[in-house]
Amino acid sequence: MKQLSINLRLILCLAAVPTWIGCGAGTASEEEVAAQPNLTGPVAETTQSLNNDGAIAVLLIGNSQLGYPPDPPAVGPALRDFSATVNGGVAKISVTVMQDPEESCDLWVKNQPAMLAEAGTGKYDLVIFQPPFTEINGNAACWDLYKNAAETHGSEFGVLATQTLRVADALNIYYGTQGDVKLDNAVRSYCADRQILYIPANRTMRQMLGNNPSPAALAEWYNTNPNDRQHPSARGAYVYVLALYQAITWRTVNNTSADLKRLYCHCDPNAPCVDDGTNCSAGLNINPTQASLIQGSVTGIVGNRIVALKANSNGKFVTAESMGNSPLVNRAMTIDTWEQYRLNINNDATVALKATINNSFVCAEAQGSQPLIANRQQIGQWESFVPIRVGGRFFALRSKADNKFVTFHQDGVTPAIARQDMILDWEKFSVSYL
Repeated sequence: MKQLSINLRLILCLAAVPTWIGCGAGTASEEEVAAQPNLTGPVAETTQSLNNDGAIAVLLIGNSQLGYPPDPPAVGPALRDFSATVNGGVAKISVTVMQDPEESCDLWVKNQPAMLAEAGTGKYDLVIFQPPFTEINGNAACWDLYKNAAETHGSEFGVLATQTLRVADALNIYYGTQGDVKLDNAVRSYCADRQILYIPANRTMRQMLGNNPSPAALAEWYNTNPNDRQHPSARGAYVYVLALYQAITWRTVNNTSADLKRLYCHCDPNAPCVDDGTNCSAGLNINPTQASLIQGSVTGIVGNRIVALKANSNGKFVTAESMGNSPLVNRAMTIDTWEQYRLNINNDATVALKATINNSFVCAEAQGSQPLIANRQQIGQWESFVPIRVGGRFFALRSKADNKFVTFHQDGVTPAIARQDMILDWEKFSVSYL
């Protein structure tokens, strides 16, 4: 979904067609590199979406937590497949996975410079980093190398906190008791300090399993083989996929299909899965109760966060003026209580923003004909917005009240209002995750 600069895109569109529709630059085509059977070096596993027009381009960087291609579960291809499952068969996420088996970010940089270089190509809307388990106290200096490479070239950067349950065996000496919780805390702190995207696969898994999961639960969710408690099973990887999808798209995962063959079958990572006549037909076989529990955990943790919006038009934060009593306007130089909103992910592919200063939802007043203001106690059509990624770290919001895009005026005085039919510079904003 990486696009040309807005002004150049508008010029090209106006020269070719009467409207902006269909003028997005789309995702640049990428060479598909065959996945290697063993993780002896970086695995560049490019999975093109079924229809790249408008797809979100994602780079996943990590180790074996993302899978052992081509063996299941393969998190990257499954994420692509899931985006197709919930979008009528058209994948809305294209994924490139690069992995290294080492348990050290510093060794990744030293031994596999291609991974760091790829993060800085500018080809991706998001670069998502999955840190190794040994770095339970964080490794900010090394993680920053990937973050800076991504952000310098226009990509959003996020960190995926994964899970290990080796807390009851001899490797306690290595990982430490509840080492996964320590890693999660380190990731959360790192992301909060930098106000970047945090993807809590770990917390979602822990909420489901508890702090002292039974051997049966471990076998179901976290044993890829009888001696392994540090890599997710197909069901465990399903939680990873849902957490990634919701964090990337701001879309709910409630009431979605629970069966992803990519996580259960031996498939070509770069092609659709075909039933192999053995266990593929069974799928994940997650019953409705389990599916509801998983999806509820993901929505409750991933889809409930405090954000600030920074307008692209003037680089200022959107404030709920006068403690929420006046319309929203992008005039603040820093983030304080008036600039904080709780992001609610709704079940109809929309979001709502709840101003923390007065605990009220942002409304496109008078069916969008008046400025946005945080003055509602319930979510209706006027309080619902469709989030749209428009390249790299930028979003736009389309109001359900009038189907218009919210614009943030460059002067920093004119209130925000849902009035535009197309996305240009003033309709774009970036997000700080608080």
